[in-house]
Amino acid sequence: MSAAGGDRAAGEDRFEGLLPTVLFAAAAVASGVLLVVLGSRIGFSIDHWDVLLHRRGFSADVIFDPANEHPVIAPMLIFKVILGVFGMDSLTPFQLASTATFLGSAALLFVYVRRRVGDWGALVATLPILFLGAAADDLLLAFQIGFFGSMALGIAMLLALEREDRRADLVACALLVGSLCFSSLGIPFAIGAAVRIATRPEPVRRIFVIAVPLALYATWWLGWGHTADSAISFQNLVDSPGYVVDGFASSITALLGLAAFGGDGEIDSLTMGRVLLVLAVIAAALRLRSLPRVPAWLWVSLSIALAFWFLAALNAIPLREPTSSRYQYIGAVFIVMIAADLFRGARAGREAIAVLLTVAVVSVVGNVKALADAYREQLDFAVVSEGALGAIELAAERVDPAFTLGAENSGYESLGILDAGSYLSAVSAFGSPAYSAEELPAAPEEARVAADRVLGSIPGLALQPLGREVTASCEPTPVEGTRTFEDLPAGGVVLESHSGDDVDVRLRRFATESFPIELGPLTPRRVYELELPSDRSGEPWELELTGAGSVRACRR
Repeated sequence: MSAAGGDRAAGEDRFEGLLPTVLFAAAAVASGVLLVVLGSRIGFSIDHWDVLLHRRGFSADVIFDPANEHPVIAPMLIFKVILGVFGMDSLTPFQLASTATFLGSAALLFVYVRRRVGDWGALVATLPILFLGAAADDLLLAFQIGFFGSMALGIAMLLALEREDRRADLVACALLVGSLCFSSLGIPFAIGAAVRIATRPEPVRRIFVIAVPLALYATWWLGWGHTADSAISFQNLVDSPGYVVDGFASSITALLGLAAFGGDGEIDSLTMGRVLLVLAVIAAALRLRSLPRVPAWLWVSLSIALAFWFLAALNAIPLREPTSSRYQYIGAVFIVMIAADLFRGARAGREAIAVLLTVAVVSVVGNVKALADAYREQLDFAVVSEGALGAIELAAERVDPAFTLGAENSGYESLGILDAGSYLSAVSAFGSPAYSAEELPAAPEEARVAADRVLGSIPGLALQPLGREVTASCEPTPVEGTRTFEDLPAGGVVLESHSGDDVDVRLRRFATESFPIELGPLTPRRVYELELPSDRSGEPWELELTGAGSVRACRR
């Protein structure tokens, strides 16, 4: 071969070696833009509100108290900084931090896999992770930065352990401490590190890598972590084998873009996942049969994945099923790690790479669809919550500080976390994420309905019977079916039903397609006072009467 031909071949090899990394970087940028745009539009979640409303200041309890049984020290500090700099007018800064951490974990996974099966194998394995729609609860909700941080630092810890020198062990110890500061996901990584150290020379000398982080975790648990509610039970222990199997099965379908995000398809996708898991186990057995011994790092990744699913099984409650969206990112990453360790040293030919890339791209398509479905569902909740919160701000002068948003008064279930007093205090300090008085009339209908429902639930707006006749001069209005009164006078009206059956009274202010506030019936020949308390909006009220009879509506 000529020198020119040799140089050209070397250049092509370098290009082919660089191309998978370039493609991964491009996909990561696309994923990051998509997740920031979508995640920034869906509003603050319940976990956000716990931080924003009930963890004010920088006391030890604020930083170290558990959230859903996890240490969230690092997420708390990150969110405190963002809140102090940007306030809470927008979710975008929080979503940027979460997405950046997620992409960091994906990049470290790419490195982990590349060391085992090469650049193209790393691209194929990590591409679906970047758009993992079945894990939408993680990818779209910024508070899940806890899982991303634990995963990123956990994988980095394993990469440090591979170097097997004193300095790398010190780095691995620090990384494991950081992983545990983000969430309890660091515990499975500690177990994986223990397996690796126990099977290498001089394990006693290296035991500090896991001993120091676990000692700090135990200190946290004794001081704060034990206060969290625990779901650990003997029944969960008995059910754990099936839970673990279904965890692996659901993660396989998630990775391949076959898992539905909730809904009617969940059972079918889990059944499919069980079949795929059986096929994966058969493929793994054939691979192991062809090897002289089990790859050492396979024990590490397997122990990490098994520890995670077993701990999840012990704490299983409703909404923590193995098919839960919040677990699919973790499970899918562990599936990738196990596969990479199982096939360490293998290199696919061009034809095989083309097939695998096609599978990866198809899985991305399925995952993006699931991500879009989840986004639309989350957006509906966000619209309702921002309308309900806007109503609390409108009625700030008269709302009871203990008033709490719930499904019964707004259509938004905040699980008792979102109370008016804490919310208005946070708004005063950090700004408002809700629709303003000027924005509500043009907001989506769901937000306007939620605002009306909240205003109707706050004491002060009421239909009260009176023991007197109407003294104002106004003519009776016949009601046959439905009658609407627009632009009610400020302060309210007096209503008197003269004849006929009961007449139902409904009210609205911002809604346009319905009258969300049901005030009850007007009994014939009785007088009622409808009080409309003033607030921060000048938008008029509308009244709807439904029934048959004659009603006088007079200014109070």
